[in-house]
Amino acid sequence: FLPNQKISNIHGEPKRIQFGERKQVIMPLFHPAAALYNGGLRATLLEDFARIPDILKQIK
Repeated sequence: FLPNQKISNIHGEPKRIQFGERKQVIMPLFHPAAALYNGGLRATLLEDFARIPDILKQIK
């Protein structure tokens, strides 16, 4: 969806994209298993997931 973008740079920030005929909001996140392989990502992953409820409220 976001070519030439690195997940490490764009994670946790909602992005508006055109997907076919529709505009969508996506929020790039690290895959949860990434925290198993890199323990340093655990806090980042938790912070990003904690933002989801507020972002959902904003886009409704």
